[in-house]
Amino acid sequence: MRRQLGNVVVSAVLSVAAYQTIQAQEEQIPLLVFVEAQARLSVDYRSEGRLARNVIFLNSILGAAIDVSTSSQNSKKLQALGGDLDRTVIIEKGLAGGFSIQPYFRITTVHASDVYGTLENPRFEEIQKAGFSHVLIVKETRAGLITAWELSTLSAVTTMEYTLIEVRSGKPLFKDRFNSFALKRHTFDDAMTNPAVFRNDYPAAVGAAAGRIVGDLRKKGFLTLIAREYGLEDKVPDTGLILKQYERRFSYKFTAPPEWKSFAMDTKYTTVLAPKADKAVFGLNITFDLLLDILGQDVDTAEEYALLFLTRAHANGFELVPDHFDDLKTDDVFLTYTVEQKSTNITNIVLFKKLDEHFIVMYSVVMIGNYDELYKRYKSDIEMIINTGKIQTK
Repeated sequence: MRRQLGNVVVSAVLSVAAYQTIQAQEEQIPLLVFVEAQARLSVDYRSEGRLARNVIFLNSILGAAIDVSTSSQNSKKLQALGGDLDRTVIIEKGLAGGFSIQPYFRITTVHASDVYGTLENPRFEEIQKAGFSHVLIVKETRAGLITAWELSTLSAVTTMEYTLIEVRSGKPLFKDRFNSFALKRHTFDDAMTNPAVFRNDYPAAVGAAAGRIVGDLRKKGFLTLIAREYGLEDKVPDTGLILKQYERRFSYKFTAPPEWKSFAMDTKYTTVLAPKADKAVFGLNITFDLLLDILGQDVDTAEEYALLFLTRAHANGFELVPDHFDDLKTDDVFLTYTVEQKSTNITNIVLFKKLDEHFIVMYSVVMIGNYDELYKRYKSDIEMIINTGKIQTK
């Protein structure tokens, strides 16, 4: 049923990314980034109630009720264990990694500078003289451990607020906030007594947040806006505009089985279905993507796209172990893998199919916990959804 995917071709995809970076070295877009990470560490632990994160829907619900007195005591313990960690440096490295997939950007990260000022009071005149057209301010407002993926466990968490400012006017152009979590989970006793837990897992949470910040700025067209200041807008496409243009060129309809529910998402490119009884541990994400050179996805086959997808996931801190999989009975031919996430109890079955020269569809079956039991319970439902689904492209 499974056979291991070799790493040789993955390395080839990585070498292509390295080549693109070399090409971009002579045409660079400078961006100044202020970073601050002064929030005291906190712990939000719960053994019942709602999780802070649902991997099926990928949405954060931070803010569920917690025992404040217990949380305060645990937060003090964590502060003693990891309060001396230089989180600013880790965030700077995370942002550098996030921007690494945008080879034309050269970021300069600072906390406080005699030349550039501080996060609260940037010296815009000096910043502009140094050749920067925009400033990105990243402030961590929360860091610590939280019950994110599974009750009675703790995972590293970071909350980052970020603001993009135009240097010429000194005016903010955009502001948002992301919560991100490390995938690894630990028992309460281990997390609260072993200093290595938070120290080792925190960089993964930061990497996830940094990737989301860069992706959001790109999707909303702000990276293209910055690139335009240096005459390089053709190298940094406006992803949001491209997605909007192409969303009129495909349609789909999937039927949820009895006792299942379809969930509306904030984009046409993704839809989610899950069984009502097990929606916290089992679901199906269906995602459509574009095979466009301008998006760095000029690939000809589902195999090439899958390798690109897995490589990017690895670059964002996901430790994935993919194996080929052929147990699902589908009417169409799919490239199918099982993907296990190391140090977690999350397993995905991912099916890829190229629809035409511009579109590819990816079905991702997400299972948390007992993979064999969940797969056996919902195998026929998944096959029905895929085989009766109607997709049209033009």
